[in-house]
Amino acid sequence: MMSNNNSTYLDFFQQWSFQNWTEEQITHDLLGKGFVEEKIAEILQHYKKKKQEERSNKGFILIAVGAFTGFMSCLLTILNVFPEFHDFILVGLTTLGICIAVYGCYHIFE
Repeated sequence: MMSNNNSTYLDFFQQWSFQNWTEEQITHDLLGKGFVEEKIAEILQHYKKKKQEERSNKGFILIAVGAFTGFMSCLLTILNVFPEFHDFILVGLTTLGICIAVYGCYHIFE
């Protein structure tokens, strides 16, 4: 019974995320479906937790991509694989990697 409720909630969560609903819209929708206030508060808490987990996962992925970009920039600069692009690799890719990593941190810590 509990897994059935969780799958139903996940269906609700997907719908709300896709439509980008506010808390008031979600509360109104759940009241229209016959949920009581205490259950609505619990569902909203689970929804917020799921949204934060999604943001954190996205943030960790962005940090990993930024770190990899910075690492590749370092390797390409040290090995001097493309001498004509030395400045772009040193400054451009390093800056890009740092920006991606900082944006990932923003997703985690906001």
